[in-house]
Amino acid sequence: MWTDTLRLIHEQQIYDPHYGLLDMNINLHFGLYVRDILKDHVDFKDKKIILKGRETSPLYLMYWFLVVLLKELLEEYVNYEKVLRKLSDKQDHLSDKQDACTRDMSEITFVRKNTDFTKNFTKNKERMKEIDVNFKLLRGFIDLIKERLNTKEKVEGLVSTVNLINEFETVSNIEKLKIVEVIEKGCE
Repeated sequence: MWTDTLRLIHEQQIYDPHYGLLDMNINLHFGLYVRDILKDHVDFKDKKIILKGRETSPLYLMYWFLVVLLKELLEEYVNYEKVLRKLSDKQDHLSDKQDACTRDMSEITFVRKNTDFTKNFTKNKERMKEIDVNFKLLRGFIDLIKERLNTKEKVEGLVSTVNLINEFETVSNIEKLKIVEVIEKGCE
């Protein structure tokens, strides 16, 4: 499920100081973000795009983003809506049941039932909060795809950026220091 991957990336943004600095308005950061999310589905290797074990073009990748991936994300979103509705109904049912039971029971029974009610109510509430986070992550990723990957040129730019990131990651540390020095000299 996409939500699992998005949650991992979200947690990494919270706990990893380097990853937490990502700014989706910077192409390099956006490329890193998308590459990490898609790593189980799309492989950018040797300036090629490998999707489901087959080499593909940026145009087909754009189609995949806008049709296949969005469909999968929206299906997940709808499933979470259904679960949230069920949990909300269950919360209402628990509250109604709690109100009805408190009127005609002994104090010991009331305490026991109240403890069970609190456990169930709290568990449902936590699950609802989890689903709300999933909604926000899915919605955010859907919006990013619609906004940032809606043309062939934008997808080609993403592929170029990811290839650049991959090249940089394969370069030795000494070569990286030389590249950084060249960049720093160019900025002066």
